[in-house]
Amino acid sequence: TTKDPDGKVRYMPLLFRWNPIYRAKAIADPGERRWLPTLVLATLCRWYGVDPTTLRAEPGVLILPAAHGPGENAMRDVRIPVDAGGRLLVRYAKSGVLAAPFHSAFRARAAFEPDERARPQVRDRIAVVYTSFTSAGDQHATPLTREMPGGVINAEAINTVLTGDYVRVAPWWLLPLTMLLEGAALVGFAARWTSYRLVGAWLGLVFVLFVAGFSVFNAATVLVELAAPAAMAVLGGAGVVVYKTLVEDRERVD
Repeated sequence: TTKDPDGKVRYMPLLFRWNPIYRAKAIADPGERRWLPTLVLATLCRWYGVDPTTLRAEPGVLILPAAHGPGENAMRDVRIPVDAGGRLLVRYAKSGVLAAPFHSAFRARAAFEPDERARPQVRDRIAVVYTSFTSAGDQHATPLTREMPGGVINAEAINTVLTGDYVRVAPWWLLPLTMLLEGAALVGFAARWTSYRLVGAWLGLVFVLFVAGFSVFNAATVLVELAAPAAMAVLGGAGVVVYKTLVEDRERVD
């Protein structure tokens, strides 16, 4: 897993660069330095019956060609959106193809029974075996919780692809446009209202910003970067209020 600057895990790598133990061998044979699928991508390849060597990559997309999962009638190409580092943006807390979030490892042992009649709970399903106790050191902060086992994060990433419910990232131009509109709104507020009303307008702007961001995510599953616009709204709004208050105090004195 990789963590964002706030320490939370939102992205799951689907590829990693493998290097042999001996560096001299890697220099002598550049072919030894190659990309390999991570646990999530290897599991998906196994589920869809795709040879990992046939994977294709296009800008922003990893393609599993001729994929055919259990219960599917026709083959299709599974297109997984990724960033420049080959990472998938995980869609957390979505129920879908996976049967249930949690099963005990004892129950999953039925998958190894020679008699298929003894394994109805795991047939045509994916079992992710992981440790969940805190001392294992595999707990990570996510947008949902401060501690989530790494195995659950892997399962969430797999489920994101199986359900096809991908999280899209807002276009790059939305951030500067949002900050430009914020600046224009603050200037307009300062020109129209006194400091007391300006405080209410400033707090209303911050509220609308967060409500709009969460609404866009819930309605269209689009992730909007709110850190920079929120910082500008809070700091810029506070500065405008202070400046307006000082101007009004000076006018009263004059």
